[in-house]
Amino acid sequence: MIQRFLDYIAIERRLSPLTVTTYSNDLRLFANFVERQSGVPFDATMVKSDDIRMWVLTLKNQGYGARNIARKISALRSFWRYLLKMGLVSDNPTTKIITPKFSKPLPTTFREQEVERALEYNDDADDYRQVFDSLVVDMLYQTGMRRAELLSLTLPRITLNGHGGELKVIGKRNKERIIPFGAELEQRILHYLTVRRDLGASSDGSFLVRANGEAATAYDIYRAVKQSMATSSTQTKLSPHVLRHTFASTLLNNGADINAVKALLGHANLNATQIYTHVTFEEKLKAYKQAHPHAGEE
Repeated sequence: MIQRFLDYIAIERRLSPLTVTTYSNDLRLFANFVERQSGVPFDATMVKSDDIRMWVLTLKNQGYGARNIARKISALRSFWRYLLKMGLVSDNPTTKIITPKFSKPLPTTFREQEVERALEYNDDADDYRQVFDSLVVDMLYQTGMRRAELLSLTLPRITLNGHGGELKVIGKRNKERIIPFGAELEQRILHYLTVRRDLGASSDGSFLVRANGEAATAYDIYRAVKQSMATSSTQTKLSPHVLRHTFASTLLNNGADINAVKALLGHANLNATQIYTHVTFEEKLKAYKQAHPHAGEE
């Protein structure tokens, strides 16, 4: 049943491979727990609410945090909703499970000057890896794309017009959105394409390729960001998603309409975007306290 559900979310719901893997890990972890407790192969029709409560308690005792446990419970809820929809079970044991509360931390962001320094470092590079790394950082920073969206980008989905261009991005739930960009990123893309052409890479395949011409991987994107930003940022978290956070915060800090930012990020609802308004407020408050002569007065 678990594999059938995973096939469903991968093929019909078109969730990202990373999301499907996360669901798989959480569901199989639960199934293994139930098997150890019962001594028989996992059967979703036999699972009771108490089984899930016992698993949650075990996870807490093993040191899992509230956020991690909440995600695992969410995976179970999705799984049993699917089973009910398909008529494979008659009862949903997750309805009686209370999800643990947790506070959402504010997104981590880079300072604008940190990103600029990282890009300046590679601006005149002709080495393929340096050209690749600076392009990855700049595209994530100037477009706010997710790592998976950047990896799935193909050349036909990129339009250049001499003073900028636009990207046709396939996001979550296979939804397409258009992201504009300026002349600076266009020049970086053109430089990359020149170097890429020398590799003999396909003109209709993946936009991002390795030095051997093969399609880039999620690890290549992560490595590019980590190595580039490590030279200019004091942040401990150096991931592609931090550049997405930085993109959103930069736009809002400079007066962009929150609905426009929502559309550019591909968020399904405004609540997901509003977290960045808290980030920009925190940044402004910090700047005020550092710069205003009376900020520390009671």
